[in-house]
Amino acid sequence: MTEREFNKYLSKSWKSLIYFAEGFIKKDSALTAEDMVQESAVKLWNEKKEIKNVNGFMKTVLKNVCLDYLKSAATSKKDSLEDNNYLPTNSNVSKEYETKESLEQVNKIIKKLPYNQQVVIKLRDIIGYEYSEIAEILSTSETNIRVLLSRARKELRKELLR
Repeated sequence: MTEREFNKYLSKSWKSLIYFAEGFIKKDSALTAEDMVQESAVKLWNEKKEIKNVNGFMKTVLKNVCLDYLKSAATSKKDSLEDNNYLPTNSNVSKEYETKESLEQVNKIIKKLPYNQQVVIKLRDIIGYEYSEIAEILSTSETNIRVLLSRARKELRKELLR
């Protein structure tokens, strides 16, 4: 693939690739669809000599970049429970304090869970992903996701009642 063919392909398919990547991005994300497409384009350029189906390769690479983004977003150090968006804004001060304390307690318990259970409970109960999406992100079966989630919730419930 020459530089000219590469540029022609990208200019022709840029919008559709952006549209594809936008489906993986959360509203307040620092990473944009264009960033993902650019990263995929770099990988395409690096492998240009060995590719026979450019469009198929680009879509596969872009899908993998997007899934990597979702995995990293799910396991990032920014803990969703610590975000103040979960606190009520128009309630009295004591209720807000109780809510914040409860969230901190839940957060501490979640951090004690095994890694897979932490990820599953955050993706399902906090972020709101479907079982199939979580299974795809973690490369496991939906049944395994349900088991991990059940165990995590059971442990969380047990610790909260203690």
